[in-house]
Amino acid sequence: MTVNELRESISVGKRNFSNQKFTSNISIKQGDLERVDYCKFYDCIFERKLILKDLNSRTIKFQNCTFNNSVTFENCNLHELSITGIKSIKELRISDSIFNSVRLNSSDFINSDFFLINNYIRVDLNCSEMMINSGKFIINSRDKNENSTIKADFRNSFFDEFILLGNLNELLFQGSRIKKLSFEHVNVNKAYFKNSEFGKEALFYNCNFNFNVSFSNIKCKIGEFRIQICTVKGNSYFNNAVFDKLFISDTVFESRSSFNNVAINHFELYLVNFLKPVYFDELKIGIIKDCNRATLRTIKQELQKTDNRIDYNRFRGYELQAYYKELKWNGNFRDKFILGATWLATGFDHSWRKALAFTIFFGLFWYSILYFWEYHGAFDITEINTYFVGAFRFFLITNFSSPFDNGEYLKNAAYWLPFVFGKIFIAFGIYEMIQAFRKFKV
Repeated sequence: MTVNELRESISVGKRNFSNQKFTSNISIKQGDLERVDYCKFYDCIFERKLILKDLNSRTIKFQNCTFNNSVTFENCNLHELSITGIKSIKELRISDSIFNSVRLNSSDFINSDFFLINNYIRVDLNCSEMMINSGKFIINSRDKNENSTIKADFRNSFFDEFILLGNLNELLFQGSRIKKLSFEHVNVNKAYFKNSEFGKEALFYNCNFNFNVSFSNIKCKIGEFRIQICTVKGNSYFNNAVFDKLFISDTVFESRSSFNNVAINHFELYLVNFLKPVYFDELKIGIIKDCNRATLRTIKQELQKTDNRIDYNRFRGYELQAYYKELKWNGNFRDKFILGATWLATGFDHSWRKALAFTIFFGLFWYSILYFWEYHGAFDITEINTYFVGAFRFFLITNFSSPFDNGEYLKNAAYWLPFVFGKIFIAFGIYEMIQAFRKFKV
């Protein structure tokens, strides 16, 4: 069917076209639709360009159609635009138009670019089950009203690259897969990304989330998930999410936030302000050595506010470990030495088992030196009882008499060196063991 045949059919009131093949460029304007209030195409093939321009107060629908070239809507004001079950399309461009509702989806994976530029949609944009294997999907809304009523639905979809700029009332992205996502200067009331999967990059830049936002159960295993210069006024949920890299900077969370059971390899918080409680219960950071001290301190402080003593102690240990690595011996000898001794005695996780092993090992080490000095390097296996009786006395840190002569003090001044060092190590080990048992008291 040619463009003239199409116009002639519409001029006599025909509204429905099915199983037609259009071999020439098709251009439809308002004057071509004077006799009809809607136009529907079913299972049609468009070999060349399709252009619809300056249409008003009409409903246009395409179902299960094949577009072997580009499709353009420009300067239209339509009740409804529906392009569903797309089999193939080179490019869809919708610009400078007004709609009550728009419905877009594909019947299978397609390679195409979608540009929705400077449009105003009054009610809803439904793009659920859209499958774009290669190409961009760009929305730049001209709706500058912060109280936008648009409900945008992208559930159960697949996007190669998705870019959004503008204002929305509600955004639904559950169960979708997006290789690359960019939200910039977006103002949205409610946003839901639950059970979605992200690829090499996901960026939220200068966005306002006026009510709740959910990233629960999302996966971003191979790329960066970045939130920058954003404001979240409602509750935010990241529960059970999995990230390779999660970076949040210059962002304010005004209500409660939850990162419970989140697994992250690389995590960074920079100039993040949590105004209400934030929950980090069972947070797992895979590569803790790459986590900076400011991030660990922020998490530790928030865990303390929510009275999570177990995870608090864990992240306190991480913070001490990071601080120990940052310190240089030159100029920070005292702090470096104290933290080094703590690491040697119990580890930064304050393990009582390590403290016990430390106490026994270094106690016996210094005692053995003293023993061999006392007996001139000789050790008689038949005197093993003498060795352990002396060791028992040596481990009594308040007993400063000789472990070999009960009630007598060491007579050789040189012997006091291993004797005193041994007492110090034993006392320090016992102290660290007591601290390990008291670590759940924040």
